[in-house]
Amino acid sequence: MGLIICDKHGETGFMPLVSKELAETILANKSLGNKGVKFVEVIFIDEDDGEEFQRLRYWMSQKCFDNLNAKKSYIIQSDEDEIKLDKIFDPIMKGGGICGRCFEEYMESHNYRYTL
Repeated sequence: MGLIICDKHGETGFMPLVSKELAETILANKSLGNKGVKFVEVIFIDEDDGEEFQRLRYWMSQKCFDNLNAKKSYIIQSDEDEIKLDKIFDPIMKGGGICGRCFEEYMESHNYRYTL
């Protein structure tokens, strides 16, 4: 998580893996209804030793998740896997990202369950 200057929270953590659609929804404080928020877990495995070295969550609306026909998780073991992942998620993630505190406040105020 990087740092940003949020209009509301000042210098705070930045969540870069929040879809553009979800970030805009959060900033407008609009409800997603009963569909809510979904994340896709991405697990990176080292090609040489087969050990996991990173786990990320890509956050989006349930509607966006359904439209992508995405899986709940992806395992990335090679450059080819990463290229495939980028093709799926780049269109919705580019231009996204949001203040971590704005994200938390939104999730709590709309009673969406999440774990960072």
